Amino acid sequence: MNVKRYFAPTAREALRALKEALGPDAIVLSNRAVEGGVEILALPGEAVGALQAANRAAVVARAGGEVRPAAVEMPAAAARSADDADFRVSLSALAASAARNASRPVAQPAAEPATVVRAFNPPRIETADYALRSRDGVLRAAAAAQTAARPAPSGPAVFSGRAARSDADEFGSARVRELQETNTRLMAELTGIRGMIERQLAGFAWGETRRQAPARAAMLGELLEAGFSAAIARKLVEAVHEDADRIEAREAVGAALDRLMRACA
Repeated sequence: MNVKRYFAPTAREALRALKEALGPDAIVLSNRAVEGGVEILALPGEAVGALQAANRAAVVARAGGEVRPAAVEMPAAAARSADDADFRVSLSALAASAARNASRPVAQPAAEPATVVRAFNPPRIETADYALRSRDGVLRAAAAAQTAARPAPSGPAVFSGRAARSDADEFGSARVRELQETNTRLMAELTGIRGMIERQLAGFAWGETRRQAPARAAMLGELLEAGFSAAIARKLVEAVHEDADRIEAREAVGAALDRLMRACA
């Protein structure tokens, strides 16, 4: 097999070099991280056809080796015409068997079942209305359970629906409380995750601002320490250019504050 090895600092560059050399139909055999970058082993797309042809040839060769002439050995004094006829029959049978094996498709390995990714479905809160709608079914189930558990009375059986109704109410209330507690825990976890993501994004934005416009970031910190709200401070520092120094930043913020106060007046 004509296996090619490609090495690059990143997997993206290695794949780009692979596609440029072997085309988009190339087959990736393996990829692994090595010292200094990523190594990818691949085959050209036409190598698959060569492998399939080799498999078919091997099948034909095995079929040809298994074919045996069915005729019994004739004595040395048999006629040459009979031997020629047997040879033609055996050769025809061999050719027919080879044609059948060549036309038979090569078995492919069974593909692994694809992993099914299901969307998150939070549990539903069953309200009291839902419990009331399903009360009849619960009553029937409770009555059947009580009837099966109790021994057969000697006299006529008297069924009281008040106890079954009370059991159904308690079951529905416990189910509602359990689902409400589960949803409360899920909401608390989601709120914590949201706060963590917001803090990380705010940190990224602040770091980017300090890197691109250090004077603007410094003025924003001074305004917040002076008691300005975050919204007004961000609005004032928008007047500061990215390449401005501290003095120019203070002048720009002062001019923006003057305009804002005159507009409010």
